[in-house]
Amino acid sequence: MAQVTPVVGLVFDLETYRFSPGDMAPAPVCVALVRPQTEQPTHLLTWHPDDGHHPEAVLLAALMACLRDGHGVVGHHVCYDFAVLWQHCPALRDTIVALYDAELVWDTEMVDRLWHIAAGRQGAYSLEAACKRWLDRDLSASKTADAWRTRYGELAPWSISAWPAEAVNYPLDDVDNTRDLWVRLMQECEGQLPPTLGEQCRGMWALHNIGVWGNRTDPAMVAQVRDVVHLGMATHEPALIAAGLGKRKPDGRMGKKMDVLRERICKALTSQGIKVPLTATKLIATEREVVLQGAPVDPLLDTYARWQKLATIAATYLTPLQRGTVEPLHVRYTTVVRTGRTSASGYKKRKAGDPPHAVTGLNVQNQPRGVEGAAHGVGVRECFVPRPGYVLVGADYSMIELRTLADVMLKLFGTRSKLLNALCAGADVHLIMAAGLLGIPVEECVTRYNAGEAVVQAARQLSKPINFGCWGGLGAASLVSYLGGYGIQKTKAQCTMLINLWRRTWPSSVEFFKWRSDSLDSHDVDRIIHPTTGFVRGDCTYCGGLNFMFQAPAAHGAKRAAYALWRGCYWDVTSPLYGVARVAAFVHDEFLLEVLEGHLDPCARELSRVMQAEMETVVLNVECPAEAVAMRRWSKMAKPRFKAGKLIPWEAA
Repeated sequence: MAQVTPVVGLVFDLETYRFSPGDMAPAPVCVALVRPQTEQPTHLLTWHPDDGHHPEAVLLAALMACLRDGHGVVGHHVCYDFAVLWQHCPALRDTIVALYDAELVWDTEMVDRLWHIAAGRQGAYSLEAACKRWLDRDLSASKTADAWRTRYGELAPWSISAWPAEAVNYPLDDVDNTRDLWVRLMQECEGQLPPTLGEQCRGMWALHNIGVWGNRTDPAMVAQVRDVVHLGMATHEPALIAAGLGKRKPDGRMGKKMDVLRERICKALTSQGIKVPLTATKLIATEREVVLQGAPVDPLLDTYARWQKLATIAATYLTPLQRGTVEPLHVRYTTVVRTGRTSASGYKKRKAGDPPHAVTGLNVQNQPRGVEGAAHGVGVRECFVPRPGYVLVGADYSMIELRTLADVMLKLFGTRSKLLNALCAGADVHLIMAAGLLGIPVEECVTRYNAGEAVVQAARQLSKPINFGCWGGLGAASLVSYLGGYGIQKTKAQCTMLINLWRRTWPSSVEFFKWRSDSLDSHDVDRIIHPTTGFVRGDCTYCGGLNFMFQAPAAHGAKRAAYALWRGCYWDVTSPLYGVARVAAFVHDEFLLEVLEGHLDPCARELSRVMQAEMETVVLNVECPAEAVAMRRWSKMAKPRFKAGKLIPWEAA
């Protein structure tokens, strides 16, 4: 059956008051729009009563026409515009949901991303960057800090007749540029929507709204983390300075002696037979994963790696965590990267002298595992707390990327793997690996683990990063640093033995790796269309392709869950989540909700149900459970607690 060429019914762009902490969907000032299927030119409507434009009614009519005719609504990062309309134009809400449900919201930023990923390329995706790349148009003059794009709040009190010409033209030009960008991108896509576009745009909408809600932090816990970090750095620094790896600066901080550090890294890696990685400028790399490779044979590199982690926490997390005690932290989620997964970042690093509207955030998806020297239950994650009157309800998928992998291997090879059978039987795959490490039967390993035997618990902890990392093609040298990230030190020789044992434990790994090797071209890269989701990734390396097979469907199912949870929280009046819960964070396989006291149990059940149901539309051959827990602060230690059969908040002892 021939594919139907997509038809655009509306291109629009809002200009608003400037967003600020706690107000990430500020009031609209004007909207520029064009309906390409009519003869009307691009026009500008304001919310000023003297102009008599009635933009809400005009937008509603245009959006409903798109829904009726099956035409797309196009914008650049249009999730922001829709979030503003959702907040300030309630009459549009049903239509906004219907358009997203029908996958008729087409974001040019997302099309550009998907095209680049499919082509194996990377780029910047702002409207300015996209227009320069695809249309050879320079928008830089209109995107400067003092340009009108951030100052429309100043114009809101005035009728459009009093606006400067530049302020009138800016939104009109943005819409024209977005329309022309769409046309150009469709030429590159041969007139068809990129695979998964509709679902990616729904995920973009859901993740944007998570960032709009924001997070708060606990002053007492932030202070504890700050003190532990600074004390830990101060504890390690004398040894590093004495060894020549650091030097004391006039302000009291420790500076790094990079030449000494590189020399030690080179010696430590060479002694293990690990190839010494170089930067683009041919210097020895000094990233933490490289330092960790040398740590098993050089105690000072281990000390440096510990200091390096604490220094990163100090530089990256302490300032935004402190800001979160007085205002919401807003995370900026990137809906899709090359792997198919999401990423997250703060909006900017807040500096002295920033205006009050400056927004602070941090990367909630890459939080450090523990803080050295901290008491039990003290860490970056534990700084996050709910707003007054709310309780946190979190759930994460159990071993989701192993489940997606088992499902994909069945689709690729047509036979049930040992991994799939174990997961379907409800077995603990980490204990299966631990049994191999200890040289004991699996049944004995399970019994001893349930009895709390320390040696078995340690073996299971070691098995987790091995099981998660080796399916992605980690070699022995890479496994050294990967385990180091979990606080486990093993040499390259030891990691070689661990990988061999892992392959014997999971025989389907041989077939999986052979499939990947056979699919590569003469340049050791290829273009993959994912057999489960249809997501396309180009210029894919050997390891990249292995990881893509299980990371992409896990992310796809999680983004489906994100949209379903947003729908329940904000729109579906029949949902237990409606009006009493908000999604506060998303971390790859985990969702965190803020739920009003008194609604924990039904909301937790609904969170688990939605997560499992949406993931199982992608993963067809194995269950994907997600157990929910309520807590007073975010913690990996939290366990479900019940009273009279209903969930109650877990609290640290």
